[in-house]
Amino acid sequence: MKRIALFFLLTTLLFGFDPARYKAKIVENIALILLHRQEVWIFTDDPSFKSIFKYDPKLKKASSCSKAEFILSRRLEVHRKVFEQNSSSQFFFATSYRDYLKNKDVAIGAFFWQKGRPTLLFNKKLLQRHNISLPEKYRKYIE
Repeated sequence: MKRIALFFLLTTLLFGFDPARYKAKIVENIALILLHRQEVWIFTDDPSFKSIFKYDPKLKKASSCSKAEFILSRRLEVHRKVFEQNSSSQFFFATSYRDYLKNKDVAIGAFFWQKGRPTLLFNKKLLQRHNISLPEKYRKYIE
């Protein structure tokens, strides 16, 4: 009987984990903290983040980078022109570590998967520039 219960528990844990749902929850928390709104318009060109919108009604899909408040991208240099025009009203988040390093001057943070685990980083300099104080549970991700 214990083996059957353990089998069902492990099966549920293994097959019940949905990375897109997990990504949606983290993106929602970050976006709501940074923007202080109940709904956030997000643009992403990263295919691995396209499905987050179906898991959270607070995340609204923006049709273009210029119409978004929060941009998730693994190619931030493509969107630099939009940033220069709207730098005070948009937050850029890299979805790869390499892109984050190349664009630290515009990326307020990064959220990516590394070695099968989610990794979250915040840019201390840009947080200070925008006068943003993160909740205690996110402060350990500031660099």
